[in-house]
Amino acid sequence: MLQGIQKLSVYDKVTVETLGQERRGASDVDLRVVAGLLCQPDSDRVKIELITYEDGKLVNRMAGDGTTIWIYDERSKTYSSSAYTDSEGALKQDWKHTFFGTLRLRASGATAFAVRFLDDIYGVGPALGEWRPWIPTATVTRVDKTVVCDATNPTANSTVYSFNGDDQTGWDLIGASFTQPAQNRSWSLTVDPGHLPSDIDFRFVPPRGAKPVAIDRGLN
Repeated sequence: MLQGIQKLSVYDKVTVETLGQERRGASDVDLRVVAGLLCQPDSDRVKIELITYEDGKLVNRMAGDGTTIWIYDERSKTYSSSAYTDSEGALKQDWKHTFFGTLRLRASGATAFAVRFLDDIYGVGPALGEWRPWIPTATVTRVDKTVVCDATNPTANSTVYSFNGDDQTGWDLIGASFTQPAQNRSWSLTVDPGHLPSDIDFRFVPPRGAKPVAIDRGLN
């Protein structure tokens, strides 16, 4: 697992796309999350954008423009922001912890799944030569070309990481999936290293009529 993560982490840009469904009341909702990350910490350039769609309609956008993370909710027409650089525009010393920690706290559902996958690649763990399942109580098993993380909290769920390769030539992490039967949740994630989505620019301009709900000086 760690080998596949570390091989991805050498890329300074990556695209992650998540597709799936989940049950909302009596209906199934089609989900799509498009994420792009530009990670060049040596030059104080770390940018991210995650766009979440439900049944083809925008519902949420998270954009890190190099200094500030902007989070926009289309339903409520509200947005918040948090800076992840210091007063001179340089990345904070603990930027990985605060950057991904804040994204995890403010993302949910399939968006949170994409955030945690990016955290697996570029977060604190790989830099320390560590990896842990994002649900701490999960049991981890290798099955053929997958790593399966099964957990029971909050309800039975399974995260499966998929690989290409072998023990001789090495392993490439190519995607992941998440299922939670009780909630009728099923998401599938693919990763495209070395490329960014064509429809993102990392910038945020509040849409007409949108209202700010929280402006923070720094990440929590």
